[in-house]
Amino acid sequence: MILRRAIGALPLALVAVIITFVLGRIAPGDPVSAMLENGASQTVVDSILTHYGLDKPILEQLWIYFGELLHGNLGYSFSKGGIPVIEIIGDSWLVSLQLGALSMLLMLGLGIPLGIIAAAYRSRTLDWVVRGFVVLGTSIPSFVIAYAGIWWLGVQLKALPIGGWGSWAQTILPTIVLGLPGAAYLTRQTRSALLDALSQDYIRTAKAKGLSQITIMTRHALRNSLLPVVTMVGPVLGTAVGGFFIVENIFSIPGMGRLSVQAVYSRDYPLLQAIVLLLVLSFVCANLLVDIAYLWIDPRIHHRKASRAH
Repeated sequence: MILRRAIGALPLALVAVIITFVLGRIAPGDPVSAMLENGASQTVVDSILTHYGLDKPILEQLWIYFGELLHGNLGYSFSKGGIPVIEIIGDSWLVSLQLGALSMLLMLGLGIPLGIIAAAYRSRTLDWVVRGFVVLGTSIPSFVIAYAGIWWLGVQLKALPIGGWGSWAQTILPTIVLGLPGAAYLTRQTRSALLDALSQDYIRTAKAKGLSQITIMTRHALRNSLLPVVTMVGPVLGTAVGGFFIVENIFSIPGMGRLSVQAVYSRDYPLLQAIVLLLVLSFVCANLLVDIAYLWIDPRIHHRKASRAH
């Protein structure tokens, strides 16, 4: 099942790269204008176009690009003096990976426990407080949370740095901004799934046996309600990937989101294509991890799929 999903994701990555490739080349403007100062001679312009193969038809450029891609060559940056793209995105990808991992830990570490608390104290004060957090977390845009955090924690209290990347203190605000909306969505999903599980007959049987509320919640209800929660992780990850572009630019974080914006402004086609490819592959890998979590939570899924195959 996992291998089939991985193979099935390859066309998605292919389509994403093709769309990025074509749109970049049919959009108004050209990368040579961004590379050269005003007044450059046409001879110089033609020389650069020929050097990077930009004078060829789009389909021929695409064919050459895929040929290089099969050999592990992501191309050379237009805006950074012809440096290999893979050298440029290496450090940025690690920064975004760190930010994404910290944000995911916050989403899971905050969202699932709050959902459990809300379900355990349904219609009581704690439940209403958690539901208020869900409403705020799912309705307030990330950039509003970012600027509010900068103003309060950075400017007024001077408790945290408001930009850059390198120290643990610099990771706190971006992680909160990127992780809170996802935590709110997971809280809502966890609460809903748990309330549905708690209404099932096997829970009534467990209560009739005299089991404690904690035992019922952790050993019976929670495990059976995890599948809907894990299902929600995929869309939440997609939202978080979109948040990279906002968060990294607001906090001046040298990650993939900020690098992609720079690539768009400078019309650096190879750099932008490599970023899109890497983001798509990262998203695919994250969804494969979700599939593995499915099998761990409920091994019967694998057996059902195997029986259908036969």
